[in-house]
Amino acid sequence: MGSANAIVNTAAGDAAAAAPGFGLNSIVLIVLFIGVFYFIAIRPQSKQVNEKRAMLSDIRPGDDVVTIGGIHGVVVQVNEDEDDDEAIVLRVAPEVEIKFLKAAVQNITNRDWREGFPQFQKKGMFVRKGDKR
Repeated sequence: MGSANAIVNTAAGDAAAAAPGFGLNSIVLIVLFIGVFYFIAIRPQSKQVNEKRAMLSDIRPGDDVVTIGGIHGVVVQVNEDEDDDEAIVLRVAPEVEIKFLKAAVQNITNRDWREGFPQFQKKGMFVRKGDKR
């Protein structure tokens, strides 16, 4: 019986020594995971939100725009009243005008709105020399 207890105690001691604890390696791994998640998911999304906000603030009459519903039109009027929910009026056909929220605009098609916002201009090795973006 004594040798059986010695074997059980030795096995229990080995298991306790082999069990990893919540040490520095685990903390580093968690911090690394959070950092990778930030650069893959959160940062690009926040850049897109800021870019969209800048584009919407630069809409002016005469711009050709496309809405999120796919409607193409020319901006006739921009209302920036708080009670009007920052609405714009689009001419979609002769004598046909539709009122939209500014947030419904997906893209400005007749000009590069980024020219007034240098932080959103395209940079890097994949931009062609003649490309103004």
